[in-house]
Amino acid sequence: MTNSAALLMCISRREFLAVLRAKRPWLRPAEAAAYLDVSVRCLEDWRARGRGPAFRGKRKGIRYHIEALDQFLAVQRLTPS
Repeated sequence: MTNSAALLMCISRREFLAVLRAKRPWLRPAEAAAYLDVSVRCLEDWRARGRGPAFRGKRKGIRYHIEALDQFLAVQRLTPS
């Protein structure tokens, strides 16, 4: 478990998001999954299919920018299922 994932378990989601925005805009997959409230496996599947939020890097160096995650969430809310 990453420090950010452990932090999420101890504080509110709002406080967690504020810390992430202030400290590190680029998130690891586990942190991005927590931010989106999905599993890391879900993010992996989305990447493999060319879906999901924008990211950079390859394999162990994959990072998601917090603004890309926000944009992804905004589009998901606007798109009817």
